[in-house]
Amino acid sequence: MNYKSAISYVSKLRTRLPIKHFAELHNIDLSGLNSNTEMIEKIKDVLRFRFENGIDIKG
Repeated sequence: MNYKSAISYVSKLRTRLPIKHFAELHNIDLSGLNSNTEMIEKIKDVLRFRFENGIDIKG
C-alpha cells in the first residue's frame, strides 16, 4: 500500500471498529485517544512518519 492510498483510505473511515482494525494491522497504538477524529489524525501522523523515513507501509 502506498502512502497516498493509505491516507485516502484512512480519511474515509468513519466508525470506531474499522479505525481500530486498521491501527491493529499497522501496529499503531491508539490508547488514550477518545474520538474517531483523534484516532484518524494519529494514524495519519504515524503513516506520514513511516513514509518520510522509508519504513514500509503494510498493505
